[in-house]
Amino acid sequence: MAALNQLKERMPFLASRAGAVKTSLENLLREQRREGLSLRQDVMASWKRMEHFMDKADEALEAKDAVAAGRFMEQAEREVEKLERFLGK
Repeated sequence: MAALNQLKERMPFLASRAGAVKTSLENLLREQRREGLSLRQDVMASWKRMEHFMDKADEALEAKDAVAAGRFMEQAEREVEKLERFLGK
């Protein structure tokens, strides 16, 4: 139960970072589309993985599955870090 509580405390910070990345990517995507361009495929794939892992982490936390939640949060954090580097953050 302690591990689950730690993950629940950590999740808002990760969700905040993921939300900031998502907003930045959405803005960049809009700019790119105005110029007739799109985001790189690896960036788009990483973005989708980040969202998938965040959703799965939320589901695992709701199910009180600390092992799965921790695993999904770690995977989401790796994607967030990749995207932050891409965005220069």
